[in-house]
Amino acid sequence: MSTSYVQHRYAPHQRKRHGRLLALPLLAVGGYGVICVCSHLVGRQMRSMIDAYVAGRVGEAAATHRRLLPLMTALMTVASNPIPIKHALHALGFPVGGLRLPLYGLDAASSERLMSELRRHHIDLPIAVEATSDDS
Repeated sequence: MSTSYVQHRYAPHQRKRHGRLLALPLLAVGGYGVICVCSHLVGRQMRSMIDAYVAGRVGEAAATHRRLLPLMTALMTVASNPIPIKHALHALGFPVGGLRLPLYGLDAASSERLMSELRRHHIDLPIAVEATSDDS
C-alpha cells in the first residue's frame, strides 16, 4: 500500500486505523496514529513510538515497535478482544468487570502465554501496577 493510495483513498479521520501489529507500518504510509488495544497497557510507549516517527527518528520508532510486537501479538492472538485486555488489566489490579455472553475467559494455557509476555514488558499506566500470577 503506497502513501499516495492511503492519502487519496481515505479521509484523514479514516487513516487512524486499528493499530494491532501495523502501528508503525501504517504511519509509514501516511497514517496519523492508531487505535490500539495494547495502548491500555503501554500507551506512553506507543505515543513515544509515534512521536519518534513523526520527528524523523525512524530507527527509534522501529526499535520500540519491535520491542512491543510480542505483546501486541499476544494480545491479538490468544483470544478475541476484549477477552485478553480485560484479563491483563484484571491481573494488574483493575476492576474491569466480567465478560458478557457469549464471551468467556481465557483457558489456563492462553492465560499463561499472555501473562508471561505481559511480565516481560514495562507497563506504563498512570498509576503503579505490577503483573501478578492471578489467572482470574
